[in-house]
Amino acid sequence: MGNSQDEEAAAVIYSLIETCKQKNVDPLAYLNDVLGRLPIHPNKRICDLLPYHWKPPLLKEEQTKKVA
Repeated sequence: MGNSQDEEAAAVIYSLIETCKQKNVDPLAYLNDVLGRLPIHPNKRICDLLPYHWKPPLLKEEQTKKVA
């Protein structure tokens, strides 16, 4: 039988993936971006990282166009 902490973590991940699908967000892109941001993201703005509010990072070409 599995560890309850493992089961809870799995439930959270599955929930995030399903929410991504409902919001037409690529789950792999979302998880890659969010997991990289978590260590430096302010705790008080953690809701910004939920699939409902998440915006994919700009590509370098898009950043260049935005600055120009």
